[in-house]
Amino acid sequence: MKQLGKKLFGILKTMLLPVVVYLLFGLLSGGRTFNERAVLTALRTTVQPAIICYALLLGMSTGVMNFSAGAVVCCGSIIGIGLSNMLGWGLPGFCFLAIAVALLCNTLFGLLYNWLRVPGMVLSLGMLLFFEALPRMFFPGGGKMTQADTFLSRSPACFWIMGITAAVFYVLYNLTPFGHNLRAVGSNQSVALAAGLNLDKIKLLNSVVGGLFLGIAAILYMSSQGSLFCPSSMSSMMVMMDAFMGVFLGMLLSRWADPSIAVFCGVLTMKVMSAGFIAVGLPQNWKDVVTGFFMLVVMAVSANATLPAKMKADRKFAEEAEKEYRRAISA
Repeated sequence: MKQLGKKLFGILKTMLLPVVVYLLFGLLSGGRTFNERAVLTALRTTVQPAIICYALLLGMSTGVMNFSAGAVVCCGSIIGIGLSNMLGWGLPGFCFLAIAVALLCNTLFGLLYNWLRVPGMVLSLGMLLFFEALPRMFFPGGGKMTQADTFLSRSPACFWIMGITAAVFYVLYNLTPFGHNLRAVGSNQSVALAAGLNLDKIKLLNSVVGGLFLGIAAILYMSSQGSLFCPSSMSSMMVMMDAFMGVFLGMLLSRWADPSIAVFCGVLTMKVMSAGFIAVGLPQNWKDVVTGFFMLVVMAVSANATLPAKMKADRKFAEEAEKEYRRAISA
């Protein structure tokens, strides 16, 4: 019972951050954001980046940053809807094909990462350009979805998708051998290797699971846009930027709550900030400065999160050593 109360208190602390940011910008904007529509819009637009964030978090758990995630989402969206329209499979066919394409793309990334042994950042930038060019080979005009099929990105459908996806992530990350091995590799790869874990197999499986989440994000992205042109010149990076910033905040908040909740709260905080800047009327340049400074603070706090505990442990060790020294002298 005590453990359950501790977890609930941690979740409340995690949810407090987006609430505080929302109240702050609400007061600064003179109450313009204090309405149901603004809250619903912030929650709805958080769903897709949060699901991308799950895929990024899985990769970062093993030390791999995948900058091609946005391109995979675009690739799954355009090729998925293009094939579905061509075959006449409708919305169910699009959902299946979008996930299948994203799975294949991310699995290819995982295979090349294991085979080539190049840094993940370098490989992902190369794969980003490849995945941007891939849809243009088959559907140069992009993809278009009928208006009747775009309901998945609207409420309440998007919240049902978010809830199911978060539950799947929670189960995979916390209650399966895959999640246990993933955390072991993320904690210390040398120890995990010495324990007999197959790092290549774990990282490849990680890419496959990440592809599943990117496929779900591709469905929501196509549903929210209605029509998409083929990306070029790394423009797909913008698709993952909200998730890219939210994942660091989510990793910090995961100290108090499970990542499945912390990630959503982290992305929601960034969305509330973006809407708040618009409501306040802050110029774009200042918006970028404030957002960058906020992320700098978050990353600095995240990187030094264990420093107070380490300093406390060092002081305790020094006190014990001093006592032992005095006891030895007195003897």
